[in-house]
Amino acid sequence: VFPMLTVAQSQRFTYEYTFKPDTLQQDKTLKELMNLDVTKDGSYFYSAALNARDSMFASEWEKGKNGQTIHLDLRKIRQPKVHWRIAKAHPSLETEYHSNVNAVNLAVKEPRSPQWNILPETKIIEGFKAQKAVTFYKGRKWTVWFTEEIQIQDGPYKFSGLPGLVLIAEDDQRYHVFAFVGSRKLDENSGLKDKNYQRIFVDEKKYNRLWNEYIKDPAR
Repeated sequence: VFPMLTVAQSQRFTYEYTFKPDTLQQDKTLKELMNLDVTKDGSYFYSAALNARDSMFASEWEKGKNGQTIHLDLRKIRQPKVHWRIAKAHPSLETEYHSNVNAVNLAVKEPRSPQWNILPETKIIEGFKAQKAVTFYKGRKWTVWFTEEIQIQDGPYKFSGLPGLVLIAEDDQRYHVFAFVGSRKLDENSGLKDKNYQRIFVDEKKYNRLWNEYIKDPAR
């Protein structure tokens, strides 16, 4: 077990997420920039488009408080392709999956962390020396590359628990690929606002049932 190192300065790590939304349409691939905001208390992984939307709402809200007219043109707001979010607590690495279903923020606690097999192979990714690790998680075989040069036991999606930050993660079918593209220091107020919203915890079975009902009839 590797010790969780304290994050002295909050950081935002950005990943490009490439995914196939429908396994029956192999030629259709989508891309989305995702943020991993890491603080001393934990991390939050979400679509960067959600962050841009938050910033626009906050700006217009400030105008309204100053007596100016609030004008929101929803056509100018790029809609996120990824609506789920992942929260992890430090140092326990307890993970929560968040998603909005029928305007309700549902959360599922993830008791199972990936069990890693660290391999000797290394390569350079974005200037960092990275090492290979594999896991079988949630019905998929995943290969990741992590770097001990960034001493944070975290990464994109639900991946954590390695002795360094995960830079690349992909399943063996390449339906889901997360690739590190950059980082910066995180300002105190620049994180996603909805991580502090009230959420309703459900188990995985109930979440899947509610989600499938929503997909069949979104107007309910």
